[in-house]
Amino acid sequence: MDPNKLTIVKTWDLPSIVHPNVIAMLNSTTAVGVSKSADGSGYEIYKMYLGTGSSTTMSWKERIHVNGLVGTSSSKPIQGFTYSGGKYYLLSDGEYMSFDINGKNINRVKLNTTREPEGIAVDSKGKLLIQFNYYNEVFKQQ
Repeated sequence: MDPNKLTIVKTWDLPSIVHPNVIAMLNSTTAVGVSKSADGSGYEIYKMYLGTGSSTTMSWKERIHVNGLVGTSSSKPIQGFTYSGGKYYLLSDGEYMSFDINGKNINRVKLNTTREPEGIAVDSKGKLLIQFNYYNEVFKQQ
């Protein structure tokens, strides 16, 4: 999407294993998606190459596994995912985790709220933005 006009620039077909609400763009032709691992031990990060048409190629060789889940509820839903400055950020319920591009150096942070977050982003100054539903608020990292 064009960030200034909020209009669609290009669309791609995604593999069915990838949930479209948890995709981060690394650059204009490479995206990453996340899903819980099949055995429930953590998350799988998938790299996807976006073609010139609507095709997408998934790189199974570049998939990384992140050990452990994050979130305060038993289901630990993935509610936000982004990439910035060499780190991935994954949000679930009242917690988020960050980790490097190899799935290592994991840092878990519990949010000081009982509200349910619905998205995570990083602004141009490297500050985290966490979005909450109901009151439609955005909390910005100090």
